[in-house]
Amino acid sequence: MTVSEKATMQNLNDRLATYLEKVRSLEKANAELELKIRQFLENRTLPDAHNFTSFNVRIKDLQDKINLAAHGNAALILAVDNAKLATDDFRVK
Repeated sequence: MTVSEKATMQNLNDRLATYLEKVRSLEKANAELELKIRQFLENRTLPDAHNFTSFNVRIKDLQDKINLAAHGNAALILAVDNAKLATDDFRVK
């Protein structure tokens, strides 16, 4: 081997060593991040469920009012129909 070939080989060996050291460093950092993520996910608490009971009370109240109004409308329509029938009866007589 010539001096130039030896220098080239030494340079390649140095670059390979630097590359391998960088790979080991990244693997170590990756392992640490994976551990931190795993710990975070294990320690994470789920948020409290939303409490909709106050809304349910209000919704029930509104549903009751709607039903009452619907019954009132039905009664009014029935009264109008009965009045029409009564006027038709009076016309016929």
